[in-house]
This record gives sequence, C-alpha cells and structure tokens, in this order.
Amino acid sequence: MDTFAVNTIRPPKIPEKGHLLRVVPDNQQIAWNDTAVDLPRSTLPALLRQAADTSPDVVAVRDSTGSLTYLELVERVHQFAHHLDELGARRGTRIACALPRGIDAVVAQAAVFAVGAIYVPVDSSTPAAGDIVVGPAEIRDPRIADQPAVPLDHDPGFEDIAYLIHSSGGPVAVSHGAIAHSTLARLHRYGVAVRRFALISALTSDASLAGIWWTLASGGELVLLSPDTSTAVVELTAAVSSGGVSHTLLTPSLHHALLSAVDEVAPGMRQVIVTGASCPASLVSSHYRLLPEVSLVQEYGPVEAAGWCTSATLSPGAPVAVGTPIANASVWVLAGDRLAEAGEVGEVCVGGAGLAFGYLGAPGLTAARFGPHPVDAGRVVFRTGDLGRWRLDGQLEVLG
Repeated sequence: MDTFAVNTIRPPKIPEKGHLLRVVPDNQQIAWNDTAVDLPRSTLPALLRQAADTSPDVVAVRDSTGSLTYLELVERVHQFAHHLDELGARRGTRIACALPRGIDAVVAQAAVFAVGAIYVPVDSSTPAAGDIVVGPAEIRDPRIADQPAVPLDHDPGFEDIAYLIHSSGGPVAVSHGAIAHSTLARLHRYGVAVRRFALISALTSDASLAGIWWTLASGGELVLLSPDTSTAVVELTAAVSSGGVSHTLLTPSLHHALLSAVDEVAPGMRQVIVTGASCPASLVSSHYRLLPEVSLVQEYGPVEAAGWCTSATLSPGAPVAVGTPIANASVWVLAGDRLAEAGEVGEVCVGGAGLAFGYLGAPGLTAARFGPHPVDAGRVVFRTGDLGRWRLDGQLEVLG
C-alpha cells in the first residue's frame, strides 16, 4: 500500500535569527499574546475513552436513524479501528471517508484517528480516492462485528498527521497534537460543558471537527442534523424552539436563516458560535432581540490553525471583533517587517500549538505561507493574508 512521507510536509526550517522581523520590545501585542496555559496532553481517542469511562450510559451521538451511548460508540470505534488495522491502515495511510453526516461518519472518523492513519473527508456524493476508501458499504461490512471491542495497543503520536482538509492553498495537514489542543482549548475558553450540540457543518470542513470533538470531550450529546442543508435548517429550528439543543456552530448566513425561521425559543439554548465570516452588526442585534439569554460568539481562525485561534462574545451595539487569542495561540499583526502598533492595519499572522504542518505536495507554498515568527526564533507563524488590527482594548479586528 502506498503512503507518503509525512516529513515532506513539515513546516519550513526556522530562519536564522538574522532573518527575524524587527521587534519593538514594548509593543502591546507581546502582552496580548501571553496565552500560555498548561492543558492536558491527550489525543482525541484518549479523550473519547475518558468520556466513555465517565459516562458509559449517556447518549453520545444521535441522528435520524437512532443513537449510541458513549459505551456503544467506543465499542463500534474500536471494532472498526481493528478492521482498518487488518486492512493495512498504518501511520501515513490516507483513508478517504465518503459518508453523509450521521453516526456512521462519526464512528469512521474516530476509528481512523484511533488507528493512527490520516482522515480525509470527502463529499459523499463524489468519487473518493485514498489508500483506503470508507463509504456506506465499508462501514457496514459484516466482518467488523467479529472484531474485538477494545482499544488497539497504541494511540497516535502527537506529531502524526490526523487529517487533511482542503483550503485555498490545497490539502492542509494537521497533527493529532494540534487538533487535540484545539479541542482542549475550547473546554478552557468556554468553561461550561456542552449538553447537546446540533451539528450542521459539512463533514469536509474543520468546523465539523470542532463541533464533534468539543461535544464528545465534554461528555455531551452530539445531534447530527440531516445531510441535506435545507432539511437540517428545519431540524435545527425545531430543536431550538423545543429546547432540544444547547449549542451550535453556524456561518453568519445560516444563523440569519435560523433567526428568520424561529418564532420562539424554549429554555436550554446557551450559545451560538458564528464562524467562517465576520458577523454583521445587524445579525448581532437580531440575535439578541430573539435570543436575549443566548450568548453569541464570533470565532476566527484558518484551517492552517486547526480551525480557530481567537474568539469574542459579541454584544448588541458594540463593535464586532474576533476577540483575543485562545490558550497557547498567538495572533500577530505585522506591518511590513515589524509588529504593528495598536490601531495600525497589517497582515494577521497566527502561531502556537494549533498550527498545521503545511500543504501536502506544495513545499514552495508551505515555505511562503509559514514564515519567521516575529518574536520567537524557534517558531514559525502562518501568514493568513487577512488584514486586521489590534484595538487599544486588546481586541482583534479582522478587516478582510
């Protein structure tokens, strides 16, 4: 079976100190990027097992066909991981998962992570290519039921590639350490555990990973909405109206559609996160007019930073910002070869524990987009291409 050398898409070598950008020692960005936090060093498979040990009989995932408890979920994940292992899945094996949003897709994703291979989500309506392809027939192979429902004898390494997701630059390789950190940073940033999360994000997007693993790491219930977007919006509207969901993550356009369809909201809804684009001030006002007790959060972050690197809780009448860096992330605004001053517009660059390895098969683009860190000679940052500025109050604005 063909695999590829993961070392070929590691970030570029760290530039010599002489090539570092000019730093202003007392620049406020240095203080605003002081985000060091000790988070547990755990992989996603280990977090899932921990949730199953704590709450084995709690419902973990639900779709239109049924539900699985945490114990049932990990048992199916372990069986499928053993099956993949027998098929030859190893570190560096690309496993294309072409499954619609639903329980089977979550089982497949978690099993690929558990076996240590590379998860490659593809649209279930298009032909898939990979070292191994998992579709509806493969996930229901009767031989899987004969596999042991116990963990494999190894967990993926933190430096192993967990998944490939496409961005404008091509397939982005994200490590197990980066996606696990991204998940744990959610628990740190938001504090309150997810009770019931409604997932509407496409499985080919990193936003789906955020919803899936934030929920499972919290011991909450993941509600998988219909693969058809229009039907999913109807289902989400019903769930919000009935109190059947506590959290969800939407694009601003989907949140606008939700607010246009909801007449009343039952108690239980706690938080809506918007991502993928800036939340218009008009949407903030509409949200709090209909959902005054539900917090509205703007998240920001590229695929190359495991999906997010900042967040801000928005308020009606206040300027919209993307907030402050999450735990162990840094966000720098560079004006040419120096750190921009507060209020000065420059390019937004991201560093920290969630940074991706780079682009598969594009070492030149990787070297161009992952450049020298403005402060730490031992690290790199991702140049987003977005323009932004730090406000005097330490909130980051992204201007496009």
